[in-house]
Amino acid sequence: MEIEEPCISEYTFGKFAKLIYSEIGIYLPVHKKIMLEGRIKKRMRKLLIDSYEKYFNYVLESNDERIEFYNVVSTNKTEFFRENQHFDIIIKNLPEIIKINEKNDKKLSIWSSASSSGEEAYSILITLMEHFDILKTWKLKIIASDISTAMLEQGKIGEYSDYKIENIDKYYLEKYFSKLGENKFKIRENLKKYVIFKRINLKDQSYPFKGTFEIIFCRNILIYFDYNTKLNVLKNIIKYLKHNGILVLGTMEPLSYELERELGLKKIDSTVYKKII
Repeated sequence: MEIEEPCISEYTFGKFAKLIYSEIGIYLPVHKKIMLEGRIKKRMRKLLIDSYEKYFNYVLESNDERIEFYNVVSTNKTEFFRENQHFDIIIKNLPEIIKINEKNDKKLSIWSSASSSGEEAYSILITLMEHFDILKTWKLKIIASDISTAMLEQGKIGEYSDYKIENIDKYYLEKYFSKLGENKFKIRENLKKYVIFKRINLKDQSYPFKGTFEIIFCRNILIYFDYNTKLNVLKNIIKYLKHNGILVLGTMEPLSYELERELGLKKIDSTVYKKII
């Protein structure tokens, strides 16, 4: 099916951009118009919708299509052990948390808040399994959340190939993955039980958790928000971080000293913070 309009108009692009910003907090500048156009064309062809304006109206009318829309417009760049220094920092700081929790409930909860297709969550899990044997006897839980249901489904399946696995040490591939074929691996089933995948919109004012977390990863997502959205997201996330818990941000997302103080955080390493209030 041919689409009537060769290009999305600035007017219709503005409507899409406003919707995206209001619902998931991502600011889409006008130079992203061609990117948006390319991403939604596939949905339009599949649905036999021949104009961008008609598709916009359909997104407004259909909750299911709105989810599909955010699946295609969200950015899902990720990899195993991305910004690897953060995992070393966790190895360094986790013994203190384990010492405290060993006296109490022997639980450890971690939230990977922008997990995409699960690479970050599974990298965290592999790090814990490799360096902290004691946790194998604890109640260990890693929440892997994202706005994209498509990415979450990939994470649940846990199959990765080609460039997705290029940063994984061969030792880890053999120990924590099952080989499915040439250059294709799947996270071992006995490990998947520790990771729970949830669709969460970080722009929401509250999240579907009853408890709090010792560690929260919120990496490489804040860069897509404007300052006010970023501040609100951080304030909401920190509500779910325990006292003395650790917040890990992306290397391009450092907080100013003034913002650290406002949020009740103290920097313990590059873009890694401890909740002190």
